Amino acid sequence: MKTVPSFFQKDGFFFTQGKPLLVWILCAALLTGMIYAPYLQSLSLFLLSILAVLSWDTSRFFPLRINPALIPSGKSFFHRPDFWVIALYFILVLAGGLYAQDMGYWLSRLRIKLPFLAIPFVFFLLPSLKERPYLRLWYFLLVLLSLTSLGILVNYLRHFEEVNLLIKQGQPVPMPCNHIRYSLLQTMGVAGGLFLLEKRFALRFRWETYVIAALTLWLIIAQHLIAVRSGLVVLYALLAFSAARYLWRTRRWLTGAVLLAALASGPVLAYQLAPSFRNKVGYMRYDLDMYFKGQDKGVLSDASRLISWKIGWDLFRRSPWIGVGPGNLRKEVEAIYATEYPHMEKRLMPHNQFLSVMAGSGAIGLAFFLTAFFVPLFYRKHYLHFPFLALHATACLSFIVEATLENAMGVAFFLFFLVLGLNHLNAKPQECRTVHIGGGTFSRAE
Repeated sequence: MKTVPSFFQKDGFFFTQGKPLLVWILCAALLTGMIYAPYLQSLSLFLLSILAVLSWDTSRFFPLRINPALIPSGKSFFHRPDFWVIALYFILVLAGGLYAQDMGYWLSRLRIKLPFLAIPFVFFLLPSLKERPYLRLWYFLLVLLSLTSLGILVNYLRHFEEVNLLIKQGQPVPMPCNHIRYSLLQTMGVAGGLFLLEKRFALRFRWETYVIAALTLWLIIAQHLIAVRSGLVVLYALLAFSAARYLWRTRRWLTGAVLLAALASGPVLAYQLAPSFRNKVGYMRYDLDMYFKGQDKGVLSDASRLISWKIGWDLFRRSPWIGVGPGNLRKEVEAIYATEYPHMEKRLMPHNQFLSVMAGSGAIGLAFFLTAFFVPLFYRKHYLHFPFLALHATACLSFIVEATLENAMGVAFFLFFLVLGLNHLNAKPQECRTVHIGGGTFSRAE
């Protein structure tokens, strides 16, 4: 009779600790890949998918097999609208294929949206991250971003004059990945730091709370030093909400007033003390001044963004119900540039996620898009979970100034934190207990 090694028995290390540990390691690798190595991000998602779909059974001659819970879990998946509704992001573009003329562009849009179809099911199958591993992952992100921001600052100081000249020309501070995505990731790091402080988390020592507070403060300062405007807007919205939430929960009016005063003085101090921030403000004023005087030749950042908004709105008005088609959007945008803005050198697609959806899929598409966005947030009051609410606030504000979900990096950022939160909140009833966050309750795995 073949004996199953205790390591692989259902109450052995692999099933009780090993598999959840692998999930944690791969999630940490994915976060690292978002900043430093896109291939690591892709590899981590692939291995997470393998971990979800396959299982190990040593009672069989060939122990590796398809997870027997795959079909039952698939049935349960469709009873969880907070998970399956995410596929609407993909289906919206898929439906646009019915009237796509530029098939190459449509297929590229479809490929970018493909993770919205597969990854939610993967994280539904994976073991839910319990409270402490979940908090450790936020701790890891906080440390990772703090070290990365320190490296960015050191490089900035070493090339002080050159970097400031780049900023005056509308270029970002050099960093390991796309500056907009990094600034949004850094805002999520601040949200994670605040969440860890709220939970009074420490790996081992009580004094780690002060370390977490210091790292969170450093990320706030670093956000001003890298001076990415969309990231700063989202950061201040997050901090204002957090201060108001703290004030509402504690009724410490004096402390709340001090926090709000600190928020109001933040941009003023940054303008006085941070050359990168001051130069960014100067460039923005110059950019907008040139645009409203009609002297811009289509090479400046803000002017190009405003024109892209106008083009998106014009396309929506042309076909308000179903749009011009996600696959036809590039062709239609280029046609407007050619006829109305032939002088434009910097030609952007609509730099607003909502306008991009409206132009491509019309009001009907926007309704499906908003459904996919808000159902996970409000289902079972998930908005009471602070990081989950912070993600949706961050994404929603970024959608106003960027087409965040129209590139692979933006999709990876939004989708990972979305399914991570759902995975943590998706504990089976017998494995849950109620915890209180922000005046509300939610269930989490034990």
